[in-house]
Amino acid sequence: HLDVEVRDENGLRLPARITIGRCMPECAVDADCSGDGARVCDPAERRCVPAGGCSADSDCDPDESCDLASSQCVCDGRYQLPTELGGHWPVDGVTERHYVSPDGDEFELPAGVYELIASRGIEYSIDRQYVRLTSGKHTRVIAHVERVIDTTGFISADFHVHGSNSPDSAVPTARRVMSFAGEGVELLTGTDHDVLTDYQPMLRSLGLEPWMTTQTGVESSPLMLSHFLGFPMNIDVTQPQQMPSSSRFDWYARDAKAI
Repeated sequence: HLDVEVRDENGLRLPARITIGRCMPECAVDADCSGDGARVCDPAERRCVPAGGCSADSDCDPDESCDLASSQCVCDGRYQLPTELGGHWPVDGVTERHYVSPDGDEFELPAGVYELIASRGIEYSIDRQYVRLTSGKHTRVIAHVERVIDTTGFISADFHVHGSNSPDSAVPTARRVMSFAGEGVELLTGTDHDVLTDYQPMLRSLGLEPWMTTQTGVESSPLMLSHFLGFPMNIDVTQPQQMPSSSRFDWYARDAKAI
């Protein structure tokens, strides 16, 4: 049982993303591993490995073991058929991803050693740490991320967002809002296809208003012409598709000129 919360450099708890796995990629070049040359980057696995091979498990990362026959650090399941081909091992080593609220969250995982990565979008650092889970016990992790990009005078925004009200999205409203908060987005613009969606009530119920806000928009989608985004828009929950009658336009079966 794993309990996780994420805090910033001031100790403030934050919405964030948690990625959990084993033998996840960690490098692109040798400099990503160590400055003394003791560990180098395996370009095929994108993992940091001992430069001269291993002779004991302690030479490897905690989620790996040393194969004495080959002097290579290996990970259980690494050479199994990946999930993308019908197997049980994700090709990138990731087993679970979660967006956690400022209050933290808890997850059930099989006992074992995992790597946990806490992140919050491109404006923050990441925190990588190893976690050993024991059957029947709770393990608490407090991860820390720091703001590394000064965005004073700017906001992080997305002006084209779909949720479960759109026919091309199956993401529930709560998960959609939580995912944007966890990635550090500060303005979410709902633009579901031909229906107005107000994400603010869900934002409020999740306690995320200190970190982001929303506006209502639409993606008008006449099949015979093209798709058009519009925002911000007033919303009227008493009307079909929550669109005020003064701004509602029925494009169905109309030609491009009429639209």
